[in-house]
Amino acid sequence: MKKQLLWLAAGLLLGVAPSVLLLLAGLLLPALLARAVDRAAGRPPGAAPMLFAIAGSVAPAIAFLHTGPGLGPAEAVLGDIALSGPCWLGTGLGWSLDQLLPGLVGLLLEGQARARVVALLRLRGRHLKSWDIEAPGK
Repeated sequence: MKKQLLWLAAGLLLGVAPSVLLLLAGLLLPALLARAVDRAAGRPPGAAPMLFAIAGSVAPAIAFLHTGPGLGPAEAVLGDIALSGPCWLGTGLGWSLDQLLPGLVGLLLEGQARARVVALLRLRGRHLKSWDIEAPGK
């Protein structure tokens, strides 16, 4: 059902405002490609790149609204690297963060857990020594 509504919305945009569809397709294409390629289990596919792309497409959309309707202004906004470049760079940044942050956070948490285990073993050793008790299992 969701897919049919999405296709219906795309068809409506194509029929009513092809210039808006061209602008959105050009700005969101890298995020849509990241969504199609990235299929990691347990995570929504391409969520971060899509959020960064939508946030980055605000300035080009405002510039398009100020230039007027038509395919020419949409192509001009897409061709202006100062407007479309930050959107695409933001999409790349969102994809990079989406790929790197889970691993980096996992490494950080694992390092903290290992440091805690070492601290607890040292504390145990001090208590055993101060109470003059032999370690169990020795």
